[in-house]
Amino acid sequence: MKDGTSAATPGLGNLIKEYPMSTARIREILFLMLVSAGMSLGCFLPAIFTTDTSPSWMRERIAIILLGLFMATPAIVAVWRLLVMRASSLSLYENGLIYRAHGQATSTRWDEIDSYIQESACRIAKKDGRVIEFGANILDFDDAAEKIRVQTDRHLLPAMKSVLRKGGSLQFKGLKPFPDRFLGKWLNRFSYATSGLQIDEQGIRALDGGDFIAWKDVTEYGLSQAPMGRWPVSVISIQSRSTRLQTRAALLGNSHLLLTLCAALTKAQDAEQDTT
Repeated sequence: MKDGTSAATPGLGNLIKEYPMSTARIREILFLMLVSAGMSLGCFLPAIFTTDTSPSWMRERIAIILLGLFMATPAIVAVWRLLVMRASSLSLYENGLIYRAHGQATSTRWDEIDSYIQESACRIAKKDGRVIEFGANILDFDDAAEKIRVQTDRHLLPAMKSVLRKGGSLQFKGLKPFPDRFLGKWLNRFSYATSGLQIDEQGIRALDGGDFIAWKDVTEYGLSQAPMGRWPVSVISIQSRSTRLQTRAALLGNSHLLLTLCAALTKAQDAEQDTT
């Protein structure tokens, strides 16, 4: 990991910090690969080197080989992950970043970012539709993610406030990990996934359900932990006496900025009511 401002990249300014690939993550993947490969060999070797040719053993032999192939799946996935992660690195600059992975480099300026999601991984969506994603494969990932969040706050928040002051609206788009049909609808609800939220100076509305809450009616909002099966997840909740809007923070672009704007807009409504 390098710090300093000695190197400059055209359009991005001076280098602030460089984050190399995480060797700890590589060790985890290698351990998984070795365990999987060992279990798979434990199935393959007896099936390959046996001298028993009886029909009953041949049937068992096929079943053991199939089990060995199943056991080898994590090892195959681990090899694929290592190929994807090879030479991964993240470089943060004054005016943007460069992410390198699987032989390619993707760059963005801070003012080219359309939305940012941060949880166990970072997802940066650019205004041109391209996406940059990275996570535990980067050393000191938490530090890098926090620095990027600060930059998105600095560049996106003033522009969003300007849109609202001019009477416009903002959409915070959500990600639905499952197809929105049959069982997928239930899975999306289970994971607190929505199409997103839209806000203006009057209130906040769900994009997929149409539920609306005026800022003057908001009784509570914030980030909390909600159960998703056995695992808690961070959920944004805005509610009035009769309506609640919920969405998982890790599946909503710019969720951190949404809460900042919620605070500003509810306070503005409270101040307006006090003056009247």
